[in-house]
Amino acid sequence: MTWPLALDTALADVLADQLQILARDELRIVLALLEHAATPDIFAHHVRQMLAALPYPRQLAQLAALRDAYPPPLPADFPAIDGDPATLTAQHLAQVFAVGAPLLCSDERLFVQRLTAFVEERGI
Repeated sequence: MTWPLALDTALADVLADQLQILARDELRIVLALLEHAATPDIFAHHVRQMLAALPYPRQLAQLAALRDAYPPPLPADFPAIDGDPATLTAQHLAQVFAVGAPLLCSDERLFVQRLTAFVEERGI
C-alpha cells in the first residue's frame, strides 16, 4: 500500500466519521479545500459561490466564523470581511486554511468519497 493510499484510507475510516457532524455547507467547503488547496484563487471562488447560495443568516454566520478564526495579530492594512461573500478573497481564506500546496490524498479519493456521501445524504 502506498503512503498516499494509506493516508487516504485512514482519513476515510477515522476522520470522515468525525466530520459528519458538520453542516452540509461546511463539508462542501472542506471538499473544495481538498480539491483546490494548491490554487487559492480557485478555492476562494468556490467558497464565494457556496456562501452566495446560502440563506443570508447562514452567510453571515459563516463569514463571522471565518473572521473569528483569524489568528492574531492581523496586519493593520488587512481587509475586513463584511456581510457580502463577494468581498471574500484568497487572502482572507489563506489566514484560516492551509492553501498554496496540494494535499496528499490518493487517486482513489476515498476520503473525498466519504465526505461527499455525507453531503448528499438525506436524513429523516
